[in-house]
Amino acid sequence: MGDLGSKLRPGAETWKELKGLRDYFRALSDVIRLEIIRQLAHTDEISVSQLAELLHLSQPLVSWHLGRLKKAGLIEVRREGRQSLYSLVWQQIQQRQQEFAQLIGEPPYHETSRAIGLQPSGVLNSLAGDLDEGEAWA
Repeated sequence: MGDLGSKLRPGAETWKELKGLRDYFRALSDVIRLEIIRQLAHTDEISVSQLAELLHLSQPLVSWHLGRLKKAGLIEVRREGRQSLYSLVWQQIQQRQQEFAQLIGEPPYHETSRAIGLQPSGVLNSLAGDLDEGEAWA
């Protein structure tokens, strides 16, 4: 087992990549931020006030969530006078998705029928109520 442990132990560069993925998934771990990403994916640019109106949320709350997405490098801001316009950084999102795919690799047996037959754990079953689409945000 010592040989296997040394093969799986991540190096400094791997830790850096893992922390980047952690920050990416943290940025996406909120339904409001996911909805902001979805809205941005369907437009070139959008202002905070437009997003607030679309999401039926306060402008300060939307600004706070935009700040979290900007810190993760998933969106960028362009100033136009007093207005800030937000857009997705598609390259960053695609890069993180590729890193995640490389991290987990291919399924061990390449059998989709086995994957379909998997049952969620008890933990996931207890969280199923958190996935309602009609959940109120504010």
